[in-house]
Amino acid sequence: MYTCCSELRNRIIHAHDNVNDVLIWKIATKDIPVLEIDVNRILENEIDE
Repeated sequence: MYTCCSELRNRIIHAHDNVNDVLIWKIATKDIPVLEIDVNRILENEIDE
């Protein structure tokens, strides 16, 4: 999933005229909240160690 994020970032930055707005909205509303949960779990584990 994280490789996907960097690829999306590159596409938005370098090929923004070919970005699908509907797809970006889906990612922002569905995928990023899940990613946030995963990142918070990782951070909590790092703090606990």
